[in-house]
Amino acid sequence: MGGRGAGSGGGGTGGLNGGNITGTESLVSMRESNPQEVDQILNVARDVRDQYGVTVSELEVATIKGQQGSRVMAYYDSGGNLAINEKYFDSAKMDKAYDACVSAGWHPGRGNKTGLEATAAHEMGHRLTDVAGQKAGYGDWAIDKTSNQIIAEAKRRMGAKSVDAVRKGVSGYGQSNNAEAIAEAFSDVYCNGNKASKASRTIVNVLDEYLRR
Repeated sequence: MGGRGAGSGGGGTGGLNGGNITGTESLVSMRESNPQEVDQILNVARDVRDQYGVTVSELEVATIKGQQGSRVMAYYDSGGNLAINEKYFDSAKMDKAYDACVSAGWHPGRGNKTGLEATAAHEMGHRLTDVAGQKAGYGDWAIDKTSNQIIAEAKRRMGAKSVDAVRKGVSGYGQSNNAEAIAEAFSDVYCNGNKASKASRTIVNVLDEYLRR
């Protein structure tokens, strides 16, 4: 699974144990109780659909047990589903947690977006990488292979000394692996546009080229 963690001590949701997901609920079904939160996630999904023609299978709110239930903000899974952890499915709580991560250098800033929007954009970055791999003929769930190629090309274009240097230019969590670097870069560009880091903008430019194939 690809996702986003709540802090530099949280490990990161790429290692989320699926057995810790105890249930999911349709995001849209929660609109009556959480209209603000639902609309923020839908805004991101619509923006990605409008720009790339890419959607997810389902938008969900997940219940996650154990330590990961406190550390995982959201995830994207191999079934093409995007889920927000129900413990962070509160705009004020997510903003507070997200901004603490930004202050620690763990995630890029969120510009004029909310924490939920920035987090959903990260997950959509995983979705776009997944689709890019399919367009490249790598089959389903070739995120790692696709990510390695995208980051290698970004390194070449930036004239960077190493892949680590590219990932470091995105965020602390982006240093976890190439897939997380791309998702973080996409969130950075979605939230900050031309003010996003050079590494993030370069990575997203390469991702866009893969998606146009």
